[in-house]
Amino acid sequence: GLALLPFQLALLEWHRKSELSTDRAGLLAVQDAVVAQRGFMKLAGGPEYGDAASVEEFMRQAATYESGGDTWDEILKLVNTAFRDHPFNTVRAGALERWRTAGEYDAIVGGIYPRRTEPGPRLSDDYAEATSYYSSKVRRGFDNVSDAARRAADAFRDAFRGPDAPPSAPTGEPIPPV
Repeated sequence: GLALLPFQLALLEWHRKSELSTDRAGLLAVQDAVVAQRGFMKLAGGPEYGDAASVEEFMRQAATYESGGDTWDEILKLVNTAFRDHPFNTVRAGALERWRTAGEYDAIVGGIYPRRTEPGPRLSDDYAEATSYYSSKVRRGFDNVSDAARRAADAFRDAFRGPDAPPSAPTGEPIPPV
Protein backbone atom coordinates (compact mmCIF):
# COMPACT_ATOMS: atom_id res chain seq x y z
CA GLY A 1 0.00 0.00 0.00
CA LEU A 2 0.79 3.64 0.26
CA ALA A 3 2.61 3.21 3.57
CA LEU A 4 5.26 1.06 1.86
CA LEU A 5 5.78 3.47 -1.04
CA PRO A 6 8.73 5.37 0.54
CA PHE A 7 10.51 2.07 1.19
CA GLN A 8 9.85 0.84 -2.35
CA LEU A 9 11.13 4.10 -3.81
CA ALA A 10 14.24 3.97 -1.60
CA LEU A 11 14.98 0.40 -2.69
CA LEU A 12 14.54 1.30 -6.35
CA GLU A 13 16.88 4.27 -5.85
CA TRP A 14 19.43 1.98 -4.20
CA HIS A 15 19.08 -0.47 -7.09
CA ARG A 16 19.69 2.30 -9.63
CA LYS A 17 22.73 3.51 -7.65
CA SER A 18 24.12 -0.03 -7.58
CA GLU A 19 24.22 0.07 -11.38
CA LEU A 20 26.52 3.08 -11.15
CA SER A 21 28.93 0.87 -9.22
CA THR A 22 28.86 -1.71 -12.00
CA ASP A 23 29.51 1.06 -14.51
CA ARG A 24 32.63 2.01 -12.54
CA ALA A 25 33.77 -1.61 -12.57
CA GLY A 26 33.20 -1.68 -16.33
CA LEU A 27 35.37 1.39 -16.83
CA LEU A 28 38.09 -0.15 -14.68
CA ALA A 29 37.91 -3.25 -16.89
CA VAL A 30 38.06 -1.52 -20.29
CA GLN A 31 40.18 1.43 -19.08
CA ASP A 32 38.90 3.63 -21.90
CA ALA A 33 36.31 6.31 -21.09
CA VAL A 34 35.27 6.77 -24.72
CA VAL A 35 34.51 3.05 -25.08
CA ALA A 36 32.41 3.14 -21.90
CA GLN A 37 30.52 6.27 -23.00
CA ARG A 38 29.93 4.81 -26.47
CA GLY A 39 28.36 1.79 -24.78
CA PHE A 40 25.88 4.03 -22.95
CA MET A 41 25.18 5.90 -26.17
CA LYS A 42 24.39 2.66 -28.02
CA LEU A 43 22.18 1.48 -25.17
CA ALA A 44 20.30 4.79 -25.28
CA GLY A 45 19.90 5.07 -29.05
CA GLY A 46 20.25 1.56 -30.30
CA PRO A 47 23.06 -0.09 -32.24
CA GLU A 48 21.70 0.93 -35.65
CA TYR A 49 23.54 4.26 -35.46
CA GLY A 50 26.87 2.49 -35.05
CA ASP A 51 29.84 4.79 -34.88
CA ALA A 52 28.05 7.59 -36.75
CA ALA A 53 26.71 9.13 -33.53
CA SER A 54 28.95 11.50 -31.61
CA VAL A 55 30.09 10.50 -28.12
CA GLU A 56 30.94 14.16 -27.45
CA GLU A 57 27.40 15.27 -28.32
CA PHE A 58 25.93 12.47 -26.21
CA MET A 59 28.03 13.63 -23.25
CA ARG A 60 26.87 17.24 -23.80
CA GLN A 61 23.28 16.00 -23.68
CA ALA A 62 24.03 14.10 -20.48
CA ALA A 63 25.47 17.24 -18.88
CA THR A 64 22.50 19.32 -20.03
CA TYR A 65 20.04 16.78 -18.62
CA GLU A 66 21.69 16.84 -15.22
CA SER A 67 22.33 20.57 -14.92
CA GLY A 68 19.52 22.13 -16.90
CA GLY A 69 16.02 22.99 -15.92
CA ASP A 70 13.94 24.58 -13.25
CA THR A 71 11.80 23.20 -10.46
CA TRP A 72 9.28 21.75 -12.90
CA ASP A 73 12.05 19.92 -14.76
CA GLU A 74 13.29 18.51 -11.46
CA ILE A 75 9.79 17.24 -10.68
CA LEU A 76 9.54 15.62 -14.11
CA LYS A 77 12.93 13.96 -13.61
CA LEU A 78 11.76 12.63 -10.25
CA VAL A 79 8.49 11.30 -11.70
CA ASN A 80 10.24 9.79 -14.74
CA THR A 81 12.82 7.93 -12.66
CA ALA A 82 10.98 7.05 -9.42
CA PHE A 83 9.71 3.65 -10.53
CA ARG A 84 12.48 2.74 -12.99
CA ASP A 85 14.74 -0.22 -12.35
CA HIS A 86 17.63 1.31 -14.27
CA PRO A 87 18.92 4.87 -14.49
CA PHE A 88 18.72 6.61 -17.85
CA ASN A 89 21.84 5.97 -19.91
CA THR A 90 22.60 9.69 -20.05
CA VAL A 91 22.53 9.77 -16.24
CA ARG A 92 24.82 6.74 -16.08
CA ALA A 93 27.23 8.32 -18.55
CA GLY A 94 27.27 11.61 -16.64
CA ALA A 95 27.79 9.92 -13.28
CA LEU A 96 30.64 7.82 -14.65
CA GLU A 97 32.32 10.88 -16.15
CA ARG A 98 32.04 12.80 -12.86
CA TRP A 99 33.57 9.85 -11.00
CA ARG A 100 36.37 9.56 -13.52
CA THR A 101 37.24 13.26 -13.57
CA ALA A 102 37.04 13.53 -9.76
CA GLY A 103 40.21 11.45 -9.64
CA GLU A 104 38.89 8.26 -8.07
CA TYR A 105 39.37 6.28 -11.28
CA ASP A 106 42.99 7.40 -11.63
CA ALA A 107 43.65 6.61 -7.96
CA ILE A 108 42.34 3.06 -8.30
CA VAL A 109 44.25 2.46 -11.54
CA GLY A 110 47.31 3.84 -9.75
CA GLY A 111 46.89 1.32 -6.92
CA ILE A 112 45.48 3.71 -4.31
CA TYR A 113 42.35 2.14 -2.83
CA PRO A 114 41.27 0.57 0.49
CA ARG A 115 42.73 -2.85 1.19
CA ARG A 116 40.96 -5.59 3.10
CA THR A 117 43.74 -5.56 5.68
CA GLU A 118 43.14 -1.86 6.44
CA PRO A 119 40.45 -0.83 8.90
CA GLY A 120 37.47 0.62 7.08
CA PRO A 121 34.53 2.74 8.10
CA ARG A 122 32.02 1.18 10.46
CA LEU A 123 28.82 -0.15 8.97
CA SER A 124 26.79 2.13 11.23
CA ASP A 125 28.63 5.11 9.68
CA ASP A 126 27.58 3.92 6.22
CA TYR A 127 23.97 3.62 7.40
CA ALA A 128 24.05 7.10 8.91
CA GLU A 129 25.49 8.57 5.71
CA ALA A 130 22.90 6.80 3.54
CA THR A 131 20.07 7.91 5.82
CA SER A 132 21.24 11.50 5.67
CA TYR A 133 21.59 11.39 1.88
CA TYR A 134 18.16 9.91 1.20
CA SER A 135 16.45 12.08 3.82
CA SER A 136 17.80 15.25 2.24
CA LYS A 137 16.84 13.98 -1.21
CA VAL A 138 13.26 13.29 -0.08
CA ARG A 139 13.01 16.69 1.65
CA ARG A 140 14.31 18.43 -1.47
CA GLY A 141 11.81 16.53 -3.61
CA PHE A 142 8.88 17.43 -1.36
CA ASP A 143 10.01 21.07 -1.28
CA ASN A 144 10.16 21.16 -5.08
CA VAL A 145 6.74 19.56 -5.43
CA SER A 146 5.09 21.87 -2.89
CA ASP A 147 6.73 24.93 -4.48
CA ALA A 148 5.52 23.90 -7.95
CA ALA A 149 2.02 23.15 -6.65
CA ARG A 150 1.84 26.54 -4.91
CA ARG A 151 2.97 28.36 -8.07
CA ALA A 152 0.50 26.38 -10.19
CA ALA A 153 -2.35 27.21 -7.79
CA ASP A 154 -1.40 30.90 -7.85
CA ALA A 155 -1.25 30.92 -11.66
CA PHE A 156 -4.61 29.15 -11.87
CA ARG A 157 -6.17 31.60 -9.41
CA ASP A 158 -4.69 34.59 -11.28
CA ALA A 159 -6.02 33.27 -14.59
CA PHE A 160 -9.60 33.39 -13.30
CA ARG A 161 -9.40 36.77 -11.55
CA GLY A 162 -9.52 38.70 -14.77
CA PRO A 163 -7.08 41.09 -16.40
CA ASP A 164 -7.78 44.00 -14.01
CA ALA A 165 -7.34 42.06 -10.74
CA PRO A 166 -4.01 42.29 -8.90
CA PRO A 167 -1.86 39.15 -9.14
CA SER A 168 -1.64 36.80 -6.18
CA ALA A 169 1.25 36.88 -3.77
CA PRO A 170 3.04 33.53 -3.27
CA THR A 171 0.69 32.81 -0.34
CA GLY A 172 -2.39 33.10 -2.52
CA GLU A 173 -3.37 36.47 -1.05
CA PRO A 174 -3.83 39.42 -3.42
CA ILE A 175 -0.86 41.77 -3.60
CA PRO A 176 -1.90 45.13 -2.15
CA PRO A 177 -1.80 48.04 -4.61
CA VAL A 178 1.10 50.47 -4.29
